[in-house]
Amino acid sequence: MRLSPDELVLAVSVDPRWLDARSVYLVLGAVMQAYFGRFRPTDYPSFERLSRDGRLPAGTPAPTRLSAWQRRLDRWPAGPCPGEGAGPRATARLTIGPDRWIRLNQVTHHSGNTGSIAVIALLSWWFRVRAPRPRTPVYASTLDLREYLGLGTAIGPLTDRIVFDVDESGLSGMTFAELVARTHAGLLDAVVRYVPFSRLPQPVLSPGGRVPWDVVVHYCRSPPSSARTRGEDSLATRGMSIELFDEANLAAADLGHDPTASLELDVTEDAEGIAILMDADCRVLSAEQLQELAADLDTMSGAVAHDPDIPMTRLARR
Repeated sequence: MRLSPDELVLAVSVDPRWLDARSVYLVLGAVMQAYFGRFRPTDYPSFERLSRDGRLPAGTPAPTRLSAWQRRLDRWPAGPCPGEGAGPRATARLTIGPDRWIRLNQVTHHSGNTGSIAVIALLSWWFRVRAPRPRTPVYASTLDLREYLGLGTAIGPLTDRIVFDVDESGLSGMTFAELVARTHAGLLDAVVRYVPFSRLPQPVLSPGGRVPWDVVVHYCRSPPSSARTRGEDSLATRGMSIELFDEANLAAADLGHDPTASLELDVTEDAEGIAILMDADCRVLSAEQLQELAADLDTMSGAVAHDPDIPMTRLARR
């Protein structure tokens, strides 16, 4: 799309079964490098090439690892199944300014430089003190296989679902920084014992089966960065950038697409910083409770960004 005589916009839209979100940025960078005669195919290994080279998970995972996951799944009682006769849903939106989000990234720098870990930590606390349940949350999110397998700038459907929980023993005596570390430990434990989601023990994946996780969090791995080139730094020298196109509103149009989610959160970028989009099954969280969650996340994220060592018991209670 030509916006002016000297300004062009190139956009890419693709089915995620072929390319994941990060691949879209990489494809844009590759196309622009080719336009300037600088494209090097070796910089962008393809999914097919990785498969031929044996760099992608193949075969059946080790029995010991499958057994470990079976024990974990047995420990997590099956939660509600919104997909069966789904009822009304509620939505909410919270915007966190870039300065606060950057501070949250600094608190969680050991967790891959993502403030999303802070959001999950606060969710664990919120469910403990605001919305008591007979079971603690089990989270589902996305694992980037490029990082897990060291694949660099590979292009393809290279993300998988990962599920994990947070050990809440001694939670009321922790500081926020300690809870973040505990949250990261729960995620890391699932990563180091990674089994492809499609190979998790049955009957977790059986049609209509009830699953042990019901809180789904879609990560935003970067702080607001409209001027960045998403890893394609060579483009910046040519006056170009690879930017998000109304990501928050696009994600909002797709909320509620996960049939296993009682609560689904998209942590996305928008023009004002980070937008946390929430969609809940009203049988699990009412519309009023969801608005309370958004307000509490706003208050708590401000408090912990200001003082990461704040005791969890000092965070406001209703």
